[in-house]
Amino acid sequence: DRDVKGPLYAAAGIADYLSKASSATDWRVGHALRGGFFSDEPRRLFEGTQERVLCAAQRIGRGEIEAYATVLDALMLSGYSMVIAGSSSPASGGEHLISHYVDMKSALYGTPHDLHGTQVGVATLHCLRLWERILALDAADIDVDACLAAQPSEEQIDHWIDEDWGGEVSQEVRAQWREKRLAPEAMRAEIELFRRQLSANREAWGKDLLPSTAVEKAIAGAGGPVTPEVMHAPLDVYTKALERARFIRNRFTVLDLAAELTLR
Repeated sequence: DRDVKGPLYAAAGIADYLSKASSATDWRVGHALRGGFFSDEPRRLFEGTQERVLCAAQRIGRGEIEAYATVLDALMLSGYSMVIAGSSSPASGGEHLISHYVDMKSALYGTPHDLHGTQVGVATLHCLRLWERILALDAADIDVDACLAAQPSEEQIDHWIDEDWGGEVSQEVRAQWREKRLAPEAMRAEIELFRRQLSANREAWGKDLLPSTAVEKAIAGAGGPVTPEVMHAPLDVYTKALERARFIRNRFTVLDLAAELTLR
């Protein structure tokens, strides 16, 4: 078993901070597709910090104490970015929903969970890979009718929510989902908007992203897990979270866009 010691906490901190590459992209693209407030100010606040964290990762893995200060500074800047934004959007997207799903299962049913940053880091790699696939799409290949036909029914989603949570919690989750869900024609409009804007905005939408390979190398170099199989959270819970975590909160993330585009 892995002992929870200083380096693992630091590795979890690195993973949590680097999740901003995905969550900020969720925020940026969500603004383009669904509106709502967005600002580049948080990004300017921590510009250059990602590079320092990537460089510190290997030194964390070697136990070099001064590298810990880099991680702490980055996490404090991440907190400030949320203050500037007036919400957690710059630092909490689809990857955090996956971790929250795992934590909710643990709180309700006593299943194991891992460190917050550890779970977020593994989920960040999943979300970054989704973004890489999404932004590499050819707009001409997006079949809107096929995307709509592949969506789960509301009855199926209700069944998943009840199966996952039951009782009062399922009612709260369902309320969150119903605020975010789109009727078929609204979803058609959103997919068509994405398809129209993709070519012109591919670079702008991806400006916050880091390569998933670079983030994976950093987390592994710091001594953190990069696959769900080695986390303390059950693999079946994590696997379900990849599909169902998007229902638990009214926040647009890459999990929603990937589901609309039928990417898994």
